Amino acid sequence: MISNDLRDEVQTLLPLIPELKEIIKYQNARRSTIRDGIRQRQENSQERFKNAFRQLSRALNAAFSPIVLVLDDLQWADMSSLQVIDYLVSDMQNPNRLMVIGCYRSEDVSRAIEELKTRQLSCPFHVTEIELGNCQVDHVHEMIMSILSTESQSITQDLAAICYRRTVGNPFFVTQFMIILQNEALLTFTQDLAAICYRRTVGNPFFVTQFMIILQNEALLTYNPSSIKWEFNVDEAEKATKFTSNVVDLLRARMKKMPAKVQLLLQYAACIGTCFSQKTIEIVWREHGNIGPEENADLSNLRNTVHDTGFIEKKGRNGFRFVHDKIQEAAMSLSDRVNSSFIGKTLMFALNAEKLEDELFDEVDLINRGDVATRPELAALNLRAAEKARNLASFQSARSYVEFGAAMLPRNHWKTHRDLTLALYTLGAEAELAEGYLRAAAVYCNAVFQQKDCTAMEKAPLRMAVINMLYSGDSNMKQKALDLCLDLLKELDYTLIYSNSLLPIQTLYYVVKTVKTLYYVVKTVKTTKKKLAEKSVGVMTNPRHLLIMELLSKIANLSYHLELLFLNSLATCHLVLNTLKFGGSHLSGFGLVIAGVLARVLLKEDFSTALAFTESALSIQKSIGTFNEGRTTWNAYALCLSWSTTFEKCRPKLKEAQIYCMRDGDTEHAMWSLSGEAWLSYMMGKPLPRLQRDCAVIVAHIEEHRQPEVAAFVKMIWQTAIKLTTCQGRFLELDGSVYSKKEYPKAASPHLGAAHFMEGELIFFSSFLTAAERAIEYGDLHEKLSPAIFTGMLEKFHRGVALYAMTRQLRKRRYRKRAYKIRKVIKQWVEDGNPNVIHYDLLLDAEHASLHKKTYDEADEFYQKAIKAATELNHPMHQGLFHERYADFLLRIQWNKDGAIHHFSKSIQYYDEWGAVGKVQQLKQEMHALRLIR
Repeated sequence: MISNDLRDEVQTLLPLIPELKEIIKYQNARRSTIRDGIRQRQENSQERFKNAFRQLSRALNAAFSPIVLVLDDLQWADMSSLQVIDYLVSDMQNPNRLMVIGCYRSEDVSRAIEELKTRQLSCPFHVTEIELGNCQVDHVHEMIMSILSTESQSITQDLAAICYRRTVGNPFFVTQFMIILQNEALLTFTQDLAAICYRRTVGNPFFVTQFMIILQNEALLTYNPSSIKWEFNVDEAEKATKFTSNVVDLLRARMKKMPAKVQLLLQYAACIGTCFSQKTIEIVWREHGNIGPEENADLSNLRNTVHDTGFIEKKGRNGFRFVHDKIQEAAMSLSDRVNSSFIGKTLMFALNAEKLEDELFDEVDLINRGDVATRPELAALNLRAAEKARNLASFQSARSYVEFGAAMLPRNHWKTHRDLTLALYTLGAEAELAEGYLRAAAVYCNAVFQQKDCTAMEKAPLRMAVINMLYSGDSNMKQKALDLCLDLLKELDYTLIYSNSLLPIQTLYYVVKTVKTLYYVVKTVKTTKKKLAEKSVGVMTNPRHLLIMELLSKIANLSYHLELLFLNSLATCHLVLNTLKFGGSHLSGFGLVIAGVLARVLLKEDFSTALAFTESALSIQKSIGTFNEGRTTWNAYALCLSWSTTFEKCRPKLKEAQIYCMRDGDTEHAMWSLSGEAWLSYMMGKPLPRLQRDCAVIVAHIEEHRQPEVAAFVKMIWQTAIKLTTCQGRFLELDGSVYSKKEYPKAASPHLGAAHFMEGELIFFSSFLTAAERAIEYGDLHEKLSPAIFTGMLEKFHRGVALYAMTRQLRKRRYRKRAYKIRKVIKQWVEDGNPNVIHYDLLLDAEHASLHKKTYDEADEFYQKAIKAATELNHPMHQGLFHERYADFLLRIQWNKDGAIHHFSKSIQYYDEWGAVGKVQQLKQEMHALRLIR
């Protein structure tokens, strides 16, 4: 089951959790070298890792629930690790129970911890913070009695109460009071011991146990078999531990009484790290273990001796670790003989490539602890560590490794070690930008840009890192990112824009050229019954061409957000033409989908052309690899395939798109795909109360991924559902508690199009007259603002219903003319194979037939067919609407009062099932006004 839940996530998690291979079946899912190359760019590595761990958590939760995850020493965790923890805790879509317990030392708290605590103040999930102090004297007393298996000879609770009344819990006063009691012979043996333990350890449980071991080793705490009791001399213990300021001193003193080789082994182990393998310690001991002329000691015996002391414990089959960081600290401070840097270099040359890669961070850390020398091979090793850290989304560590690596380069490094320097500086800039240190990133960037022999391709990764940072900003930052993309294209000798003044003409030319060329290729492919990927040149492998595709994709997205539609269309055309000329890349599918939209919207090509382009896009995307498949799938179904596939079948595809996008770290398109769930639920007439709950969850999820623009779209649906489910009269404006247009003064066209649609829905269910007048005033505004999007089906249909309603009621030509036009468009959709609008067409046929006396019988038949079609779809919104329109026909045209009452009642029933309380109240009032009910 876990294998099924984790697919490509396994590849992301294996570098951190190699043990996954032992519990799940893993097969490399990558299908081409393009995916490898793109993944190395690591533009979305943090999001990919967070999503991978969330999927792992869900998979484990499903198999083993509930799960309690305990994480200790979080004060040392970097920001990336804390973000993963936060992402696990905030998973509101995980149906299983998960408790995360994180422990950290308040005195060593990091900035990352403070930021995480601040964020949790506004989180919807429950976070409990418990501040734990050290144990008090009575706790220490109980621990000692448990360790010594003895009982107090006095009443401990009474003693604790007296002590607290006299000292108010002050640690210093407590110890002094305990001394007074001891001097007056009022304190028992275990209480004497507890008092001195508390003074030396401040009540830390781990330190208490270590202190007890030391007392026993020093014969200060002994067991007398004859008297069958423990004996303890307070004065001797006080004197022997008088100069011990903390537990590290105690531990070091204990270690120094061990054999010299045991001490040396502890030092070597401490230098290697908190955890170390048997193989690693053997290499170090073989090289550095001799401390005299005698032969090496038996390492196995020495290791067993250290293990018996309780300082280290087994970890896995061949690993060990220190049981506490204070023990490692004490071992490190035994002497200055051991040189961490020398040990690191020994391991670097002794370990094979695979083993060195597994322990790369530990070995490089050892080297970096020593004096930083000018050693290019060590700089290269730091580069490897930085690349590995970057690939694991640990940019904080990557920054540190790059800094050490750069310091190890010689002065004339640009001449003697140019490639190494370029790689270090490029990675340094990426890591600094990822962490938000712009000035530090600028230092690396300027150093590279000042090199006259650096080519545009060599500078490109630095520019792309800056572009990616600006891409997620506001409109001003997006404009800067767009300018950088255009500048980089020029440096690559690629011409996109001939002249700004001629951009509209150039765009139209390229749209026509692209559509015709692509249409010919697709037609040829269909004739030869081959796939498009086989017909094209092949797979794009040239780095320059791949970079150009990346830039064109960025330009298309940025120009879309900035509403530069000509530039958006032009960049999309170039994506397609480059695909046909140089082969497919991971961005080709997206380009082909948008080309289909351009053919349909700008050139008014028939739907079959757009459909052929979209199917070709999915075909080439499948042949190239799954990277970017989510983005392609979202655009394919949102803009095209939803017009030829039932909404019910579109929903799982959008869910797949969301999963694919999250695996790629593409949170923007993942959230767009998630928003599609809310839009389709509304389009399919799902109950409004459930829709509200779903929208609340979806909005929280989208905001968690910092996509406010996408969240606004779902808030519109949420606000519409809220207004429809209230009974406070008619609602003609969308603004409310969840969504307000005032919060988006500079909204882009798609946003305005969605707001226009949802406001139109409120007006439509409030007043057909107002809706019809609005339809005349604005016409196809939604289609112009949001071309090709699937919401256009319902928007146009409801406009048509309102216009037909007013045509039948008022018999005015201005309503009739526009109603006929909409009916003609929807009929064309049906002919094009759109299964979602069949019941739309039936109702409009009924409305059309109801306008002519000769076709009243046909109208009656069409109404019944439309109602049946809506019922088969389980669409309460349209069941209510269709019964309402049929009842109006029976009342106004057929004068069938009983039939009208029946269908008005059915309309109320289905509107109530849908949750539209306001509409139900309105219909009841109308029936009362028409004297259909009392």
